[in-house]
Amino acid sequence: MLKVFIILVTLCSFFIIDKQIIDLKQYEKATLKVEVKGNVANPGIFELNKYSVVNDVLNEAIVLEDSDLSSINLNMILQDNDVIYVPAKSEIVKISINSATVEQLSTLDGIGEKTALKIVEYRNEHGFFNNIEDLMLIPGIKQAKFDKIKDHISL
Repeated sequence: MLKVFIILVTLCSFFIIDKQIIDLKQYEKATLKVEVKGNVANPGIFELNKYSVVNDVLNEAIVLEDSDLSSINLNMILQDNDVIYVPAKSEIVKISINSATVEQLSTLDGIGEKTALKIVEYRNEHGFFNNIEDLMLIPGIKQAKFDKIKDHISL
């Protein structure tokens, strides 16, 4: 009886369901656009093939000799509308308190591994910081310590 029911439902579905096949590939973009800013000869928006990496767009933007690529993952696959910022070596590279790892936070003056871990735990529990002053909500970070690091952090 169950087999008969399944056969009837299958046959009915041929009459009820429109059998048009939709090719989703026609809606898929073959390229992506990425903006490059900072210490490059040709800043701007570049159109690249899907699955391009950061190094591909930096080759088109022409990185200047005094650029600091140490904080940029050159092998990261780009997404449509990404923005890549290339700092100069003379710029102070700020550490994001909303995305930095324990290791990165530990490089800040006066922030050890324990305090860095507290920052990450606080961020995971309460969400992103709304302003850099919120860092003083972390036990162990008072005004004096904050004043030492405020020029080296960002959201």
